[in-house]
Amino acid sequence: MVIALKENNKVYAAVSANAALVNMSRKDMVLDDNLPIWKIPGHKGWYVMCTKLLPMVDVLRYTDGLFAKEITHQSLIRYTIPRMKEVLGERGLIKEKNWANTALIFSAEKAYVLDAYFCLSELYEMETNGVQFEITRGSLEFTKGLPPKVRLREAFVAVNESRGKDVFPVVCMDAESGKKEIWWSYEDAVSKTQKETAGK
Repeated sequence: MVIALKENNKVYAAVSANAALVNMSRKDMVLDDNLPIWKIPGHKGWYVMCTKLLPMVDVLRYTDGLFAKEITHQSLIRYTIPRMKEVLGERGLIKEKNWANTALIFSAEKAYVLDAYFCLSELYEMETNGVQFEITRGSLEFTKGLPPKVRLREAFVAVNESRGKDVFPVVCMDAESGKKEIWWSYEDAVSKTQKETAGK
């Protein structure tokens, strides 16, 4: 599940890495190749974040020439998506026109959402996909006015509580600095939010 926000022309994004990181030590969890996130080669400040670490993620991660020289809505439609379909199709990773994943293609100021059927949309305010998106959307609306990272954390906390199933750890990505922050557990996320919102 990926949740993304755009506030004051800046993009914030986080992904549940639970399926990817199960049975790994914390040191292993933060290895770049064990996260469904990667920097787009040759494109400074651009990243891809997928909802699940499935075989197609590594196929895309290590495919050269997946993106045009300039990443725009038009170049993604005309060049990147056909190339993705070709690469994934060759390996039998598309079933009934569905690649069983979704992706956020983003920089510090721009973001595009690619759904499981290769439909592309641009992010203007908020985007959530995966299970119980109604819960995450409701949480994001309810927490308007709080810092973006707090809003993202609270959305994952809400899903964790409503599902009764652990969606943590969650990885939050700062495209501007290239740094990742990991919220290891439900308790960790709640504790950090309480500290950051104390007195507000």
